[in-house]
Amino acid sequence: MHLTPREVDKLLIFSAGELARKRRSRGLKLNHPEAVALITSELLELVRDGKSVAEIMSLGPTILAADAVMDGVPAMIPEIQIEGTFPDGTKLVTIHQPIRQREVTEVQGAHGEVSHRDAETQRDFVNRRSGGQEVRS
Repeated sequence: MHLTPREVDKLLIFSAGELARKRRSRGLKLNHPEAVALITSELLELVRDGKSVAEIMSLGPTILAADAVMDGVPAMIPEIQIEGTFPDGTKLVTIHQPIRQREVTEVQGAHGEVSHRDAETQRDFVNRRSGGQEVRS
């Protein structure tokens, strides 16, 4: 297999992101390299899925919440930049404050559901626990 340096970089990011996902699914709080890898790999997948720069910039800060990482990690990552190939060319996308606090409140009448509201973007997310698995919507 002959890979370009850029393809090797993407493969490394993907591998580190997968390791971070596994650790997160085991309930571990992510450290700095794991958090960067997870967010970066998710952003690259959004590019591959055909999302626009604006959509990626909007979704970027919702990938990982401050309560999913070790203390001090959000302050260590003031921004994450990725280079993506879009229909109109290659662009550099910057996500400022990619790890943010979320307001957490119980959803009334639904056992095991927790609603997250991103304080800055005002977007809502609902986590439902069903048989030990988490479903996000």
